Amino acid sequence: MGSGKRLKMMTVLEQILGQAARKPQARALTLIDADGEEKVMTYADLERASWRMAAALRQWGLSGNELVLLLINDLAELVPLFFGAMMIGALPAILPVPVAGAARKSSSQLRERMVQAKARLLVTSVGMRPYLEESGGVPQTAIVVTSELRGEPADVFPRPLPDLSETAYVQFTSGTTGQPKGLQVSQGALASQVRHYAHAVGLNAGDVMVSWSPLYHDQGLVSNMLMPLCHGVHTILMTPSTWLRNPALFFQAVDRYQGTISRWPNFAFLYTARRVTDRQMASLSLRSLRLLASSGEPITPDAWPVFKERFAPYGLADEVMKGSYGMAEYTLCIAMVPLEERQREEALSLRMLNEKGLAVAVEKGGKGSQVFVSSGKAMEGAEIRIVDERGEFCADRVIGEIVVRGDCLIDRYHPDRPFPEDSFCNGFFRTGDLGYMVDGWLTVTGRRKDVVIAGGNCISPEQVERIAAGISAIKPGRAIAFGIPDEQLGTEKLTVVCELVHDDQKTRQDVRCRLQEEVLRELAVWLGRVEFREPGWIEKTTSGKLSRYRNREKLLSCFQENRPATSG
Repeated sequence: MGSGKRLKMMTVLEQILGQAARKPQARALTLIDADGEEKVMTYADLERASWRMAAALRQWGLSGNELVLLLINDLAELVPLFFGAMMIGALPAILPVPVAGAARKSSSQLRERMVQAKARLLVTSVGMRPYLEESGGVPQTAIVVTSELRGEPADVFPRPLPDLSETAYVQFTSGTTGQPKGLQVSQGALASQVRHYAHAVGLNAGDVMVSWSPLYHDQGLVSNMLMPLCHGVHTILMTPSTWLRNPALFFQAVDRYQGTISRWPNFAFLYTARRVTDRQMASLSLRSLRLLASSGEPITPDAWPVFKERFAPYGLADEVMKGSYGMAEYTLCIAMVPLEERQREEALSLRMLNEKGLAVAVEKGGKGSQVFVSSGKAMEGAEIRIVDERGEFCADRVIGEIVVRGDCLIDRYHPDRPFPEDSFCNGFFRTGDLGYMVDGWLTVTGRRKDVVIAGGNCISPEQVERIAAGISAIKPGRAIAFGIPDEQLGTEKLTVVCELVHDDQKTRQDVRCRLQEEVLRELAVWLGRVEFREPGWIEKTTSGKLSRYRNREKLLSCFQENRPATSG
């Protein structure tokens, strides 16, 4: 894996090119398409293709520190373009490919992103033209199709590679609580993250990474592609759309290539357990898997037991899954459950949490309690603290805002705008997340901006959504809670919007009554409004998380336009 000093002094690009020089014929990437067909790229293949794309981008007038947007679903085209842009000092930013069947909404969001980005180029595939034409484009951004890119590597060799002080790429946040922002990820922060995360997961030469996580997300890009490539680890990639259509492809790849490590968002554990059949798993073995890290969204206590029980017969080890905590503003990972320790979780009194701001452990399954899963301990290079509303550090088991500092922290938005001063507190970055510490272990309880103040009680929407998740008439993952202003009472009205498996008036009435009864019993607050919407109405972020900001604004817009109520 190389010495810590060596890795610390080298950019990620230099590390990957170093692997190409030392073992050019070793497998770097195996790319799996929607049909299950595989394309292998050695380190030499990856280097040649990347230099070729670097030359092609230069011929289109792209130069250092200019932004290039990549809207491409074909990994064999996307990956070399990403590295090629970095090679000439340009700033690549990978965008999510619009979802089929949602062209109008996707094209509108794409245009907003293009206007915000002020990019020099947007590179896309031929199949994306309809979306781009509908978006209307923006004057300052030239649109280039991948088939138009031609270049010879010799055209760019003389330029020095970027150093640790320069920007590596632009990472767009998912927009969970507001509009997505472009973060300037520095080469230094990226190199530090790759080094620390490799140490945290115990990466070694015998590992094989298997991933379907999107490369437009820090999880897929940093932990599941850049880190293993830097350390000479064979990496198996497929797109999220490929995995969603056939999640068994992940297990087939693990079995075929003896995959050892991956990183998933929480929803994927239940999704996979429900979608993959025994027939698809026949003759497959998961014994080689040693780590499935969970990140990207709140960790729920029900997902892992269901996943473990479902796949234990195929060799899945009991302790393979580990919680973690991270965010794009810290490049990727901040905390993780140590490999040598067991995952921790505990039931908390919701009354003490919501009324007193204290994490008081109670017996699991008791009335008015919920189980919270720990995200582990601070990773090497990171320091985590909890602060109260005055910015003072909190004692163990006191709920407050999670703040962090370390060598992977990013401090600028694109184009080159520093974070606002109120983003920091006593030298720590304010994450906006709420949680508590116990003996160095971090547990996340919610988002500060999401907290609903109803009748003087501070309610985390996740607590309400967990109750909704237990009602079988509601589609899995299709219920969202937030507060809307109640001017008459001078408070917020706790509101749930949900989509039903079978939508009719009786089901609506039953679901509304049950939701209100269970929320009142568990949280001691009244659920003021239950809205029912058609399938697909609830919006999620590009990372698959519920977007409270967009859904709240969308619902308020419906009210303002006096659209027919659908609250049942």
